[in-house]
Amino acid sequence: MALPEAARPRIRILLVDDHPVVREGFAALLGMEPDLEVVGQAGTGREGVRLYRDSGPDVVLMDLNLPDIDGVAVVQEIRRIAPKAPIAVLTAYDNDERIVAAARAGAAAYLIKTAEPRELFQTIRDLASGRITGIKRASSPRSLLSDREQDVLKLLAAGDRNELIASKLGVSTNTIKTHVCHILDKLGAESRTHAAAIAKDLGLVAEGSFKLRADR
Repeated sequence: MALPEAARPRIRILLVDDHPVVREGFAALLGMEPDLEVVGQAGTGREGVRLYRDSGPDVVLMDLNLPDIDGVAVVQEIRRIAPKAPIAVLTAYDNDERIVAAARAGAAAYLIKTAEPRELFQTIRDLASGRITGIKRASSPRSLLSDREQDVLKLLAAGDRNELIASKLGVSTNTIKTHVCHILDKLGAESRTHAAAIAKDLGLVAEGSFKLRADR
């Protein structure tokens, strides 16, 4: 039987965001939950790393836009200190390309800043309990890639050339080339093979769950 929230050990959270109003807002929201506790607030990346060392929180909730160090670099630094540190990054947009970079650096989840409170609470609890083992989108159902880009990526990952992908999807080869360029750019990939490897690592390509969609 699961313990009621009031009886659970408190999950200690570090907030990293350069906007004081945003930090205070998240702190107040999290403070309403009996099993969640904010143990530190940082306005810069360097301060966030220092507070992580000092407070040893259970979960880090951090913005990617920081005034001194890029948020992805902060993720990397915290993961160097604690290789299994549970980190959720905050972003204003579901298609922020840095989400992929943050995931590769070690972030386990991301949240849109307009996410519902229940999504925020559940993501933090899942992180603290180890139930999130790969990058998890915690609010919007949209992915980093468009529906058509996901179609192309699946076929690309299967080893199909542009001409064959174009034939299967009923579009021109030039259109596929454009999609591939967008995919490489969004994933920060250096090649088609690299893009396929990143997609598989992040769960953007799942065998048996892919369906072709008609262009609109």
